[in-house]
Amino acid sequence: MDLIEQTVHRGDTGIDLLPREFKLLEYFLRHPGQVITRAMLLRDVWQYHFTLETNVVDVHISNLRKKIDTRGGTSLIVNIRGAGFMLNTDA
Repeated sequence: MDLIEQTVHRGDTGIDLLPREFKLLEYFLRHPGQVITRAMLLRDVWQYHFTLETNVVDVHISNLRKKIDTRGGTSLIVNIRGAGFMLNTDA
């Protein structure tokens, strides 16, 4: 991830991300191995400072996974049941 150029590569492959997807991936990369809750993402990525009943986080993570994961490989962002998500540092 190049923060200045706002580009992402996985290996030699460039990945086109929307601005929100870029911020979401950056957040995960800044917190490797840490469980990240939906509330944390809404507060820190979306700048929502109130409880919001929405699936916006899940939709964006699903879209991001489709772009950054390799076919048949392990997902870089994994669900932690009942807690949130985590960047898979073993992938």
